Amino acid sequence: MNSPLPTTFELNGITADVSSETLRDKSNRTIALRHQTFAVLRHLLENADRVVTKDDLMRAVWNGIAVTDDSLVQCIHEIRAALNDGCQAIVQTVPRRGYRLVLPSNAGPRMTTILAAELAAEGRPADKEERGAAAPIRAHRQILDRLLVQHAGRVFASADESVVAEFTGPVEALRCASEIQHEVDRRNCEVPEAKRLRFRIGVHLGYVIADGDRLAGEAVEVAAQLQSLSRPGGICVTEAVHAQAHDRLPLGFVDLGEHTLKDLAHPLRIYRVPLAAEEPVRSPFRGLDAFEFEDADLFFGRARAIAACTARLEQQAASGTAFLLIYGMSGCGKSSLLRAGLLPSLTRPGAVAGISLWSAA
Repeated sequence: MNSPLPTTFELNGITADVSSETLRDKSNRTIALRHQTFAVLRHLLENADRVVTKDDLMRAVWNGIAVTDDSLVQCIHEIRAALNDGCQAIVQTVPRRGYRLVLPSNAGPRMTTILAAELAAEGRPADKEERGAAAPIRAHRQILDRLLVQHAGRVFASADESVVAEFTGPVEALRCASEIQHEVDRRNCEVPEAKRLRFRIGVHLGYVIADGDRLAGEAVEVAAQLQSLSRPGGICVTEAVHAQAHDRLPLGFVDLGEHTLKDLAHPLRIYRVPLAAEEPVRSPFRGLDAFEFEDADLFFGRARAIAACTARLEQQAASGTAFLLIYGMSGCGKSSLLRAGLLPSLTRPGAVAGISLWSAA
């Protein structure tokens, strides 16, 4: 569900009320506008500050009815006349692409994309002394700042462990978010698990109100709540972002259903973007997690499979091909067999003739 459209906008001294489809001047006099012309204006307002193609406008306003481009051109001409926009500062023509309605800073709510990122609490230093000496936090923040600049994100709220930025569209914002998590994950590979830092990120497309250089409003609040819902190292987005980005970026999306967020009257459908950078969620039941090397003393019942794998490895090694592929259906225990069964068995002294010292990579 998308954010509800604000009802009024101030455009060059003209008040546009989309709920009643009326325009009024500074003297509160009504400015006549045809229904179809106001429908074009409404669609441009819904997509303010973005290029809207002629085809999009034709579909939104005429809904499959065959009309010529002249009908759209006439509507644009009438809108500009009503807004005293002879210089085309508000309704701009973008050659060979379409039209863009540019909202003045005092026009009221406008639609934009907000990215909110915060260091996950799980990785923060425990006390002030540790936090003050935490060079890794600064290093991770440098990654964040560099990629925000690279993807033209405008930061308007920032602290040591969090940042909120505005983007021109959801595709670039989500591309930036995924690259942030990827770069942070690469850095984390260089440090022990216990010392790894991860960010939670939320991205939302909605309405904001400008207060100088800062932004406030529904989009900012939703993005902040989204990042708190995401996993450490992960990203959560709303349906409005998913609708524009799902077929334009090589990312997957998991539908988390509708959520009722704080101070929001209507529920929003939320999607998780699954990433390798996400902190793994461990099951509260030991048997549902994959067993690791250190769990070898708890792993049992696969002695025959371990023996078969060991014998096959010895055959492969003897033939000069020290490679063994273990395959099977998802969830059948391949990872546990390898990590907690075969590897510990092989690395026991004397398990394989002629090898007395093993090194795990």
